[in-house]
Amino acid sequence: MSATNNSSDILGVRTANTIRRQRQSVNDVHPRRVIRLSEDEDEDEFVMPIPPRRPIPTDGLTTIEAYMAKHFEVDVETFSAPAYEQYMVNTFVRGETNGDLQTIGIDSSVEPSSVQLYFDLDSFVLTSYGGLPLVDQPLELYYRPNFDFSIKKDLGITWSVASVESGKRISLSRCPNMPIFRVGQVNVGIFFPGLYKQYKYAAPENAGVGGSFVAIDDHRAFVDDLLAPCVEDTVLCSAFPPPLDYEGAARAGVGHCSAVVTTGQANAIISRMRQRIEERPALSPFGEFFFVVYGHGLKNQFVVGDNFAGAYREGLRYIPIDWDSPDLSLDQLYVDLAMSFVLGSSPFTGLWSDSDYLLSIFFTPNPSNNRFKGDMRLDEFCQIRGLGGYRYRERSHHIVSLQAYSVSKHAFFKRNNLSDRQGRDIDPHEVWNQGKGFIKWVGETSRDLARMSDRGYAARLEFRVSAVESEWLLRKVTLSDTRAKIRKCIRWYPSKHLFAFVRCRLVALERMALNLFRQEFKYTYQHLSFASCLAYLFSTLLHRQLEHSQWDSVVKVLLDNSIHDSPCLFVPFLFVLENSQYWSVTKTLTSTELGRLFPSSLVSRCAPVENSFSSFSPVSVVDAPTTASSSVPSPSSTSGSRAVVAGPPFRSASRPAAPSASAAVASASSAAVLSSPAAAASVSASLGGPSGHLQLSADDDLAFAQARASFASLSPSRNYPGFDLLLARSSLESSLYGPYIKFDSAVDSYFWSLAQNIFMVFGIGNPRTCSFFCKLIFTEMVTLFNKWSNYGRPGYNSNSEMESVGYKLFKRDHVSQVLQENSYEIKASKSTVNWVKTFVLPSPSDILADIESTAFLAIRGPWKKFQSRAFFVLLVKSNLLSLEEMNKFHGECIKYIIDNFDFIPNMEKEKIWKIRNKKITFASK
Repeated sequence: MSATNNSSDILGVRTANTIRRQRQSVNDVHPRRVIRLSEDEDEDEFVMPIPPRRPIPTDGLTTIEAYMAKHFEVDVETFSAPAYEQYMVNTFVRGETNGDLQTIGIDSSVEPSSVQLYFDLDSFVLTSYGGLPLVDQPLELYYRPNFDFSIKKDLGITWSVASVESGKRISLSRCPNMPIFRVGQVNVGIFFPGLYKQYKYAAPENAGVGGSFVAIDDHRAFVDDLLAPCVEDTVLCSAFPPPLDYEGAARAGVGHCSAVVTTGQANAIISRMRQRIEERPALSPFGEFFFVVYGHGLKNQFVVGDNFAGAYREGLRYIPIDWDSPDLSLDQLYVDLAMSFVLGSSPFTGLWSDSDYLLSIFFTPNPSNNRFKGDMRLDEFCQIRGLGGYRYRERSHHIVSLQAYSVSKHAFFKRNNLSDRQGRDIDPHEVWNQGKGFIKWVGETSRDLARMSDRGYAARLEFRVSAVESEWLLRKVTLSDTRAKIRKCIRWYPSKHLFAFVRCRLVALERMALNLFRQEFKYTYQHLSFASCLAYLFSTLLHRQLEHSQWDSVVKVLLDNSIHDSPCLFVPFLFVLENSQYWSVTKTLTSTELGRLFPSSLVSRCAPVENSFSSFSPVSVVDAPTTASSSVPSPSSTSGSRAVVAGPPFRSASRPAAPSASAAVASASSAAVLSSPAAAASVSASLGGPSGHLQLSADDDLAFAQARASFASLSPSRNYPGFDLLLARSSLESSLYGPYIKFDSAVDSYFWSLAQNIFMVFGIGNPRTCSFFCKLIFTEMVTLFNKWSNYGRPGYNSNSEMESVGYKLFKRDHVSQVLQENSYEIKASKSTVNWVKTFVLPSPSDILADIESTAFLAIRGPWKKFQSRAFFVLLVKSNLLSLEEMNKFHGECIKYIIDNFDFIPNMEKEKIWKIRNKKITFASK
C-alpha cells in the first residue's frame, strides 16, 4: 500500500489549469426568480432558489455499478484505522483515489426489459361552495380540530369569491381554514374568504396573521357564536350533548371529536350557519365560507380500460362522494393520478433523469428560447446532478403539476404539514454538538439502507389534474408511444450497488463528523463551517437540496470546491487533513453566514481562524487493494450487528465470516472476557466489534468521545454481542430496574448499552475502562437533571445541549462557560468522598450485603433510570467477577473521580442536585 505524502502530490493529477477550471464561477450564488402560481400577483409571490443548470456530462464517466464493484469490496484488515478512515472519505466524499480525481455519471449498465406499469389514485381535492357532496353517513364534527390537517401547503389549486379581490383566483393555502368534519381517510375543511380579506387589509392588530392561519379570537367567535348555536338548533343535543363552547371543547381534548352527525344533519347545520350570518352582521367575517373535501396518500389502484372518462371514479371508489349531488362540480374536483414503473421482480431501483425530454411529452416549450416557462423543483438523489426526480408546475395549464420521483424515498419520509420537504433535515448545531438524536439518525439510516439493498423500488410519475381533464391525460399516457418515451427518462440501478454507495457515503461523512470532538477547536469559525458543510451533505443525502437562503453560502462553498466534470458531488478541494490527523475545511464562512445557521450566542463565543492551504497537511491517499473477485457481496454481509462508525459496511469475499454470538460465548466465558483485556478484544473483534478497527486517540477525553460515538450504534438490545454475554435478559427485566429501564429499546437503554460495551471491549483490567466508565456515569448524571433552562447559558439550556458537555461540567473551566453567572455556587465539603462512595458508586460489599438499599441513588424521580450505575450494581450482583476484582475496580473509580473532577453535585435526600437560594450547589473536595 502506498501513500502520497509529499506536498507536491497533494493535488495529485491536478494541474494549474484543472484548479483554475474548478475555481471558475458556475453560478456564484444561486439565481433567484419570482414564482407565481396563481392569478393573485401580490399575495402568491414568493422567492425560490433555482439550482444551477450546468450541463450534465455523460461520456467517459464511471457508472455507479462499476464504481462500487471497484471500491465496495476491500479487505479492511490491510488498513490501519486512520488509513481506513482516509480511504472512505477520499473515495466517497472527496472523490480522490490514489491521487486521481474520480467521476461518477448517471448512466447505468442495466438494460430495462419487462417493465410493468401500475395506476393508482393518490390524492384528491374537491371544492364545494354549497353543501357537502357526500353520501349520507356518520361524520365526525370538530370544535377544536388538529390544525395539522388544515391545508397549509400550496397545492396549485385556487379559489375565487366575487367579493374578495374582484374575483381573483387565489391559492387555497392562502385562505384561512380549519378542519371541521372527518370520515375515514377523508377530511373536510372550512375556508373563510372574509377572514382572508380582514387579515390582509383590516386593523393593525391583525398584522402578521395570514395564510391558512385562523386567529384564536376568530376561532373562538366562530365556535361560540356560530357553530355551536347552529348545532344546538339542528341536532338532538339533549340526548347527544356536544361541548358547550370553545373552552369546553378544549377540556375534552384538542383534536377530539365533539359530535357525530350524519351528512344530512351536517348540511342542515351549514344552511343554518348561512342563515345566522345573514341575521347577525357581526358574523359577516365568516360569510361566504366554502368547503374543501380532501384525502392524501390513498394509493387506490385501478385499471385503465376503455372508460377513460370515468377511470378516476374507480380510484375514488372507497371515497363516500355523492356523484348525483347538486353541490358536486367536476371542474372543482382535482385528482392525483399516478403511474408506477416496476422493473420485473428483481431488486432494481428506478430514478428519473432527462427532465426536459419528459416535460416535452406533456408541455410545450417557449419557441423563442426552447425553454419551459413553468417552475421546476429538482430533487437530486445523493447529490448526483440530473438524477433523482423533479416537480414541474406551469400556470394556466390543464396539468396542475407533474411530479417524478423514486418510491425508495418513502423509507425516509418524515411528515411535515408545513412544507413540501418530507424528510429529516440535519441542523448544523446537531452535528456540531454530536447530539444523541443525530447519532440515532445515522444508525437508523445506515440500518435502513442495508435492508433496502435486496428490494426493488418503482419510478413513480404523478399528475394533478381536474376530473374533467383526466380523460385526456389517461388516453395520452396509455399510448404505447408515450409509454416508450417516458421509459427513456428512467434509469435503473441494482439496489445493492445504489444503496451501498449511499451507505458508504454516510459512513464516510459520519467518520468526518467525529473530528468535531476536538475541544481545542470547538469554538472557532472553522469548526462551525465544517459542521455546516457536513450538515448540508447529511440532509441532502436522501432528499433534495435545502432551499432556504441561509444555505446559499454553504452551497456556494461546496460547488466552488467540487469536481466540475462529475455529476456526483465530490469535494476534494474543501475537505483536507490537518497535521495528517484531523479532517477540516479549507474555507471558513463569515460570522454573518454562520449567524444564519447557528444561534447568535454560539457564534459570538467563537473566534475566527485564518485558513490557508499551507496550514493543512497533505492528504494521505490510501491505495485501494486489489482483490481476486470484483463481485459485490450479498446484502447479508453488509448489515448485521456491525456499527456504522466502528466497522466497515463490507467484507472481502476471501475473508471468512465472523462467528455468531453463540459461538463466541461457547469459546470464551463472560468472566474471562471481563477479566482479561486481551480476551475482551479477541471476543469483540470476532463479533465484528469496534476493537478490531478502532484506534483511539492518546488524549483520554477525545478517546472517550470516539469510543462513545462508535459504541452508540452497537446496541446490545439489537444483537450486538448481546445481553447474554454478561447478564441474561430475563434477569434484567425481572430485576429491581425492570419497571424503569426499557431494556428492549435501543433509545431507552442508551447509557446501559454504552456501559456494557465499555466493559466488553476493554475488560475490567484496562485503565480506560475505569476512566470511560466514570465519565459515562457523570455524563448521564447531567442528563438526569431537567431544569437546565433555568441555569444554562444560551446554547446549554436543554438536556441534549448539556449532554454534549457531560462530565466536563464538573471542571471549573467549563462550569463558568456553561452555566449562567450567579446561578450556581461551589462549597467545600469534607463529605465529598463519602458521597461518591455511598451515592454515586456504592461499594461491591455494600451491594452484596443489601442490594435493595443500594440499588437506587434516590428513591423517586428520574434517578431510578440511572442506567450506567444500574449496570454496575447488577454486574456486582451477577458474581461474574470475584469480589476482590470488583473492589479493586471500585477503588480505582473512586480515586479517578476525586483526582479528575474539581467538584461533584451537592446531594441531599431524594435529590442529586441541591438547590439553595435558587442556585445549584456543588460539593468541592
